[in-house]
Amino acid sequence: MRSRYRIKSAHRRKRRLVHRNVGRKIASVGSSLLSSKIAKKWQLTAGELMELNGTSVGNRVETYPDGSDAFKSMWAAIRTAKENVWMETFLLNPDPVGLKMIYELTQAAKRGCNVVVIYDKFGSLSVREKHVSKLIQAGAAVLPYNSFNKIRLQNLAKWPIQRNHRKLLIIDDTMAFCGGMNMHGDHAGRDVGGNARFRDTHAKVTGPAVNDLAKVFIHSLQVTDPDGWKGKIKINEKHQHIRPIKNGVFVQVLESDAKRNKRNIQKALLISLRNATSHCYLTSPYFLPPLKLRREIMNAAARGVDVRLLTQGLCRTPIISQASQHIYGLFLRNGVKVYQMFDKELHAKTATIDGVYASIGTYNFDNLSFKHMLEVNFTVIDPKTALELEDHFKNDLAYSEELNIEIWEKRSYWKRFIHGCAYFMSQIFLR
Repeated sequence: MRSRYRIKSAHRRKRRLVHRNVGRKIASVGSSLLSSKIAKKWQLTAGELMELNGTSVGNRVETYPDGSDAFKSMWAAIRTAKENVWMETFLLNPDPVGLKMIYELTQAAKRGCNVVVIYDKFGSLSVREKHVSKLIQAGAAVLPYNSFNKIRLQNLAKWPIQRNHRKLLIIDDTMAFCGGMNMHGDHAGRDVGGNARFRDTHAKVTGPAVNDLAKVFIHSLQVTDPDGWKGKIKINEKHQHIRPIKNGVFVQVLESDAKRNKRNIQKALLISLRNATSHCYLTSPYFLPPLKLRREIMNAAARGVDVRLLTQGLCRTPIISQASQHIYGLFLRNGVKVYQMFDKELHAKTATIDGVYASIGTYNFDNLSFKHMLEVNFTVIDPKTALELEDHFKNDLAYSEELNIEIWEKRSYWKRFIHGCAYFMSQIFLR
């Protein structure tokens, strides 16, 4: 009984701390930018989100809309590591950017750091033993997720879609990186060996949220190597007690893992959309949201919220792009503004609501992310971070085209047929 009382008491104290932190951060931007109604709403919403766990205050967040800046920061961070460097990625490519990352990880392992690398086997088909042999020889653990030789016959059909889509880099107990960027030249600028193909967003987090992101990595390690994971990782007890940063912000780390029936990213999206008051800017390259998410997006627009969706016009997976075209009309008729980026291939997965709430991570608005992939997002209740993402969004609109209902309804019968077939196939194969 006493133990249960202490847990409840600690939870109440944390709720009060979060409530005060969110209130101060919102108040710091001044009443000219945010109404008292919005401020009060998001203080209450923070309490609702806390039920999903993974929350902390006293964090600092730095966003990277540019791949070159993100990779330079990640490589510099690895060079400072003293204990642990844990990296998780969907795509590790043996191009100049990917090989540079492998080199930095190898140097960290040679210094005695506990280096653990998890990469998705299907996403990283180009990786061969020769590419990671020096990293392994230096003492690092390099683990492919869901490799073909571990698949049971009954799961063979779903092997290509049951993937690890997370992108994480954990440095000691000091900092973590999370977002949409793979270890691939497509995500980086030419000045660091990339080709700047994608428009993407990544972020660095310092503070207690590093511990929550580390927990997500450990969960990934457990499912990647259920029998041997404990021997591959060194967990420092001080990771459990990272000191909050003065004047830091509220961060919530969320994960999605359908096999463990853990869908906290989806739940947080529904809660935040349900509480949107002023505006909501969503960025997702793939847009085939499940029904609950569709309803909340349209309900927000029906309440008078300015809902805007940015998705990709140039798409490397045509079936998803064509299937999305089939449902755009549903959103356009219900007041949602839809934009398509054609200047670059969009890869960012972000959301910003009411100039207060921001979300960055790996989760796409589609059934692959919803039902099949390991995903990780983190959210921030902080006007500064939210306004940064709004600026990124508005800059992206300059390179995008708005799709209106008149244009959508003028599609030829042949295009309507193709879009309908693509949608029907996506519902069958990605269910």
